[in-house]
Amino acid sequence: MKYKIVVHMNNMRTIMFIFMSIIICVLSFICLISNPESYYVRTFWFFSRNPVGIVVGKALFLVCFVYFLLYTVILLKRMVSGNAVLAADSRGIIDNSSINSLGVIFWDDIEDMYMGRSRGNRFIEVKLKNEKKYLLTCGWFKRLRLKLNKLRGHQMICISLYGTDSSNEEILPMLLEILDEKKAEGKPEI
Repeated sequence: MKYKIVVHMNNMRTIMFIFMSIIICVLSFICLISNPESYYVRTFWFFSRNPVGIVVGKALFLVCFVYFLLYTVILLKRMVSGNAVLAADSRGIIDNSSINSLGVIFWDDIEDMYMGRSRGNRFIEVKLKNEKKYLLTCGWFKRLRLKLNKLRGHQMICISLYGTDSSNEEILPMLLEILDEKKAEGKPEI
């Protein structure tokens, strides 16, 4: 099946993100295992002499280390797989843009698409006719993350093309054009 739109990751940007993530992992790990009374470590911590501050600081460095380690693994997996971040064909949209992606989203299930914005980041929001159909296909943790998108005032599906050579402003009109074609095909002639 031939895709009308295919967007891939930019490998140089992905390598840069991986490199920066590894640097943050290493710095977090060094601060995690180092002596809090050390001069160099004390400059990073607000409460270095306070035992509660030491425990809170170690916990924060542990969370930072685990988060960026997982981020590095996800980026490496995405880069090695070579899958498209976004593909659109006659069936629907294949979304692999985030950890919340649901795979194939059929054109018949899409009500509307528009540009969304959060904290300076722009993304494509996909409004579904029946969200429960897609929620039932995913695990509880992904379902929770998708519901959090709704709580923040966005749609469940938010497609971000960050880290690709394409922009949301280029791709959204093409997706809307295909959506309009599919809606026109589905309407009975009078």
